[in-house]
Amino acid sequence: MIHRRCILSQTDGQRKYTKTTAALVVLVISLAFSRFSYADLISVDLFSPGDGLITRDTRTSLDWLDLPQTAGWSLDQALSSSFVTDLGFQIATADQVDSLLESTGILPGVFSSAQTGEESILWNPFGVPPSNIQAKITYDAIADLLGTTYSSSPFGSQVVTAGGLFLGESGPGSVGLNDNASGGVLPSTTIKFNPVWNGVSFDGTDERYGVYLAVATVPIPAALPLMITALLGIAVITRRKIKRV
Repeated sequence: MIHRRCILSQTDGQRKYTKTTAALVVLVISLAFSRFSYADLISVDLFSPGDGLITRDTRTSLDWLDLPQTAGWSLDQALSSSFVTDLGFQIATADQVDSLLESTGILPGVFSSAQTGEESILWNPFGVPPSNIQAKITYDAIADLLGTTYSSSPFGSQVVTAGGLFLGESGPGSVGLNDNASGGVLPSTTIKFNPVWNGVSFDGTDERYGVYLAVATVPIPAALPLMITALLGIAVITRRKIKRV
């Protein structure tokens, strides 16, 4: 009987050890992949509650307008729009777009405004190196938060684009994020960053792209909550004095 209890006790201990080990493994995996999250980007309303037309990058303090709002626009159209003239948005620079992509988890230096030609990273299920999975994560982040701009079905596959134009050092630049969901070819995701895209002028349009418009986030003064509390306190004291009188 005693021997059986010892065996049961050992079995229970092994189960607890296994559960603890499993929990630690899950924690390690979560921490390992946490660098691929895009927690720095949050959805914010612009015109009405729930519209989610803004993506706020808390890392850089920039608010980004959803790409479908400017889909098919030229840079000239964007500059003359109410988003720029009334709301203070500006066409994003290459460095700002680079920082936006970094906020989705791409390592700094993968894309840079110093480049003069197209740079791209490709992901597919059998890609090498495996780190290229970041292309898929970045695409999902931009598509989920800033929206998609174009969809087509060549050769039976579904290709969805989340692309945008920006101001490069020598003129218009572009970022194309293309997701080939399925069909007759392997699923894949490609990010193409080109700070000097000669195919588009300021008045040129491309139905596959919107325009990256950004504005600095309006910060809430650190002392504002304290000021509100003080004003409420003064109001309460004043009201009590009036009642006593």
